[in-house]
Amino acid sequence: MSVIIRERLSEVASRFKQIDVALFSSFTFNADFFEQNVMPALFGVDPQSSRAVREQVVHRGLRKTQVGVFCDPAVIKPSAKAYRYSTYPVFVQGRFFHPKNIVLIGTDMEGTRWVYVAVMSSNLSLSGWGHQCEGFADTWLPAPRQQPMLELKNYLDWLDKIVHFKSCSGPLQRAISLLQDMGLRRKIADPEHAEASRTAPCLYFSPLHDSLWQFVQQHYGTFNAVKAASPYWGDVARVVARLPMVNWTLVAARKPPLMNQVYLGQDTLDQLFANDKDRQIMAWKSAAGRFYHIKLYEFQTLKGPVTAIGSCNFTCNGQFWLGTDDTPEGNVESMLFDTHALPWPETEPLNAQQIPATSQEEEMLKPWPFHVGVEYDWKTQQFTCSLHGDIASGKVTLDLRDAGTAVVLDKLKRCYEQRGPLTSRSFLLTWKGLVQEGIVTEVNLQVSTEVYGTPLGTQAILESWRSDLPCEPVPHDPEGQEQEGQGGALCLPLDGTFEASNELDFDSFELFQALKARRKKLAEAEQEQHLELLIHRNDSVAALVKAFAQANIAETAKWIVYRECRSFFDAHNDELIQDVSRYLDDSIAKIRPVVLQTIAQELQGRNVGVEPEGLLTWYERQFAGSQK
Repeated sequence: MSVIIRERLSEVASRFKQIDVALFSSFTFNADFFEQNVMPALFGVDPQSSRAVREQVVHRGLRKTQVGVFCDPAVIKPSAKAYRYSTYPVFVQGRFFHPKNIVLIGTDMEGTRWVYVAVMSSNLSLSGWGHQCEGFADTWLPAPRQQPMLELKNYLDWLDKIVHFKSCSGPLQRAISLLQDMGLRRKIADPEHAEASRTAPCLYFSPLHDSLWQFVQQHYGTFNAVKAASPYWGDVARVVARLPMVNWTLVAARKPPLMNQVYLGQDTLDQLFANDKDRQIMAWKSAAGRFYHIKLYEFQTLKGPVTAIGSCNFTCNGQFWLGTDDTPEGNVESMLFDTHALPWPETEPLNAQQIPATSQEEEMLKPWPFHVGVEYDWKTQQFTCSLHGDIASGKVTLDLRDAGTAVVLDKLKRCYEQRGPLTSRSFLLTWKGLVQEGIVTEVNLQVSTEVYGTPLGTQAILESWRSDLPCEPVPHDPEGQEQEGQGGALCLPLDGTFEASNELDFDSFELFQALKARRKKLAEAEQEQHLELLIHRNDSVAALVKAFAQANIAETAKWIVYRECRSFFDAHNDELIQDVSRYLDDSIAKIRPVVLQTIAQELQGRNVGVEPEGLLTWYERQFAGSQK
């Protein structure tokens, strides 16, 4: 069956009433493509919508759904935008992080928790989701005690140990927690089918097994024939040694743009077939010049055919996790197996003249022997940079762009910490004349002090408070901003760096009316998710405070606003509340001397014999008492 990945993701996501966690994995990662195409599909955006509308819906969806992306650090293209999700570069020394997956965890319309898993050959890029022919398979996971769920749990635990980040509250940890809390399945049918499937799919993640072949033999028994399709090929001596009596049928992909050669070389054929003259070498028929990036296998077992789709190329790194000495040597890969035969796309015999002398593996890019991870913790407003792997006697220069001066790391200095604001989500590494771009992993996003999306004006914020209705900004979508990769960050940081009008009509009665309505709403909010919306969204208390901070009004008026807003949080101990409260306390303390001086000047002008400090202290006591 032919599917469009974006449409399939949108269809599956619509079956959930609430998606708690969405995890994506890919070898290469294009952040702009992910933000403008993949996440809009996840959150049900009309694909014909403008870029600004897509952004608005995605920002709203990310308030409720934790999203994480796992990718290889070698091929990352960061975005200029600010979105509330985390990217985790996964470093496996001397090899690649190569799986392509989607994992969704949430509840259906009846409140039953479900897990959806997709396994594919396509990367999170325009070529993977739009230009190439890819392999795609998915399933709703059955009961927690069956193989697919156990495999997923063990794989996520493995990821949690290898990503090297200290956060314990990100999307990965949330997913692990949800899987642990899942009870026994209370109904058979999944959200898309009235009846349960008769076949039981199996998930495969390479770090949990010796090899792809060991997994097949363990779960499906012996097999005597394999039909294998792969775009890339390599040394298969270990495959021949392990499976000497298997009949092979190979399907190669034609190289674009001329489509007159393949990546399967004569060296691989000589290893696999030796003196066998009955070689069955096929190629996909050209589909308007599209590259077949499919990794597809069919095994003929004693019980019937078994089909596997996923990320494993026909190479030793793609098929063997452990080396001959039982140490990890292969790539991180994933496959989905099922006990039935799929109709394959049309093939044709491959001419000998189209076969080069040597095969070509996908990983032409040689991985660096080390990795530098950069984490930004929103709770502490701090960068943590750490060097992993073997750098020998060399040095690597880390450039955090606008965050500070470049830092040199080596085997003696493997860690570096720096406090300050997050101004850029990308960084640069320079080593032996080579330059690699990296992406900052944001942790504790639940306490991020950014407002994601187009900021609202103060009048719109106050109006939404009085009416007790949420208010969304009208997105700015200037002509010419629809091109891939364009657009700057849309955010309202609490450091006061956004551009705001200095003209602001300050109406005390209007402000206090709105504050009264907002205080009532906050007092009724019990769930953390509701509190988060009240504090960090575009029409939140924090946004109003910063709007007043940028406005050209008297410091005494600002002080009153800050005191009023601060009083919102006295009855709450939530960590989100505490973060904003600390900011307000600092603002109040900074303005108080100005207010005191203003009072002193006023009293002196009226020739009133009252101590300014005593008067202000009295007012503060009255102010505090009125809030109880």
